[in-house]
Amino acid sequence: MTQFPRQPNQRVLVAYASEFGSTAAVAAVIGQVIREAGVEVDVRSVVDVQHMSTYQAAVVGSAIYNGQWLPEAVHFVRHHAAELSLIPTAYFVVCATMSEASDERRRGAHSFVDAVLETGPAL
Repeated sequence: MTQFPRQPNQRVLVAYASEFGSTAAVAAVIGQVIREAGVEVDVRSVVDVQHMSTYQAAVVGSAIYNGQWLPEAVHFVRHHAAELSLIPTAYFVVCATMSEASDERRRGAHSFVDAVLETGPAL
C-alpha cells in the first residue's frame, strides 16, 4: 500500500455524493485509512462543503446513477475546479460496474471519472 504523503498540519477533504448511502460508507473508509496514516481528515457530503481553503488534498467521489456522476458531485467539481487544480486530488466512483472484475469493466468504471475530469479542473 502506498504511504499517504504527510505534511505538517495537513488536512484532507473526502467529499462524496451518495444516493442510498453506499458511497458515504466508502468515503468513511477512505477517510479512516487516511486518518490512520496520521493525517487530519474531514469526510463530508459535497453539498456540505462551503470552501476548500483549509485543505491540502482532496478525495472526491460519487455514486453512479444512469451511467453518470450524481449532479451535486459534478457541480462540486465544477464549482471548486480552481481550488482542486492546486492540490493533490483523487477521484472515486461507486457503481455495480465493478461487481465482476475484468479489463472491460475497469475501462467502464474509469470512463465515469473521465467524464467528470473533462469538465473539472485541469490536471
